[in-house]
Amino acid sequence: MRARIIEGGWPDGASVPESTLVASSGFSRATVREALRLLEADGLAETRRGPGGGIKVTEPGLAQVARSLAILVTLAEVPLADLFAFRILIEPAAAHMAAVHATGPQRDELVRLSSTDGGPRFADEVAFHTVVAEAAHNELIRIMMLAPHELLRFHLQSEAVTPADVAAANRAHRAIAQAIGEGDETRAERTMRAHLSSFEALMREHGRLEQPIVVRDQFEEAQSWLR
Repeated sequence: MRARIIEGGWPDGASVPESTLVASSGFSRATVREALRLLEADGLAETRRGPGGGIKVTEPGLAQVARSLAILVTLAEVPLADLFAFRILIEPAAAHMAAVHATGPQRDELVRLSSTDGGPRFADEVAFHTVVAEAAHNELIRIMMLAPHELLRFHLQSEAVTPADVAAANRAHRAIAQAIGEGDETRAERTMRAHLSSFEALMREHGRLEQPIVVRDQFEEAQSWLR
């Protein structure tokens, strides 16, 4: 069943009745239901119970990857310093690529998200980096960046970050957006690296870098945040 979905035999959105699955597989209804549960855990299907039940084929989302990542980093007590090390490796390169490949609407969206109209917002801080990832037009980079960004979203809302700190981030975002908008890949990469290093220094001042990204007693809150 998993192979059939991945190979396109059942496209996204297709509905398959449970009775059809039982008849075609030759397995018991209980076995088919267990298989459906596993497909649902993979993010490949939504299951419907009761008469007329079965599956609706779905494509896994990045939120599911983020939830799995949250489990791993929580159990391993991965320090916040590791998240910054990862971001500083990947995101400047993504900004470089975005300056080359971003579409007009993506460049406009970066300018909009870096605006301080209405006051600084944590949502815009993460959304800005999300658009940079998408504007790189490299699917692997997008996936590698966006799953940790869901953790970043949780991390930011739980940190002692002031509106002034977010306003400073917005100023950095405007400089990055301008460089990407002008197609200056070198300046976009350099400015992104400086922005991340500045925020890392702020977390160092708060004594957070060696602490876990998600502490164990925050795990349920993090999972709720990532849904």
